[in-house]
Amino acid sequence: MRKLNYGWDAPLGYYYLFVEEGDRTVFDSLQDPEARAGTYGGGYTLAQLEEKLSSFGHTLTPEKRRELLEAAERPSVPRPAALASLLEDLNSGEGS
Repeated sequence: MRKLNYGWDAPLGYYYLFVEEGDRTVFDSLQDPEARAGTYGGGYTLAQLEEKLSSFGHTLTPEKRRELLEAAERPSVPRPAALASLLEDLNSGEGS
C-alpha cells in the first residue's frame, strides 16, 4: 500500500514529500536534486509539490491546496542561532 506524506515545513520554508510502500521509502524529496526551494534548499514550491504528487497519481483538493498555502503564510517560530549556524554549515559543506 502506498502512503504519501507531504506538507509545509515552516522552519525550513518549503514543501516536502515522502512516499512509502509498505515499510520502504520509495521517494524522499530530500534526495531529489530538483528540490531547491527554501532558505537552505532541499524542498519544493507548491507548484513543484503538485507536479510530484501528480507523478504518483495524486491531485490536491482545493481545500488541501488552500490549507497548504495558508500554512506557508503563517509565521514560523524563529530558529535558535545555533540551529541556523549548523544548517548553514551543513549546506555549505563545512559540517562534514
